[in-house]
Amino acid sequence: MKERYCYVKECPPLPNHENGDVVTSHENMYGSVATFTCHADFLLVGDAIIACLANETWKGTFPACRKKGSFSS
Repeated sequence: MKERYCYVKECPPLPNHENGDVVTSHENMYGSVATFTCHADFLLVGDAIIACLANETWKGTFPACRKKGSFSS
């Protein structure tokens, strides 16, 4: 009988999210959703929610928090 192996599918660790917070539903495991927010006086640029896919990549654009008034809209 052949032995079967399982492994947990994981996406790469999330990058540092300066001037904001990130909450994940299941860390960086497959199926996890990461929700990004920014501190007061900062605007979120990019996707507020990204998801860890079965191919072990994050779907979405990693956001950044930019100081209000520091860039053109």
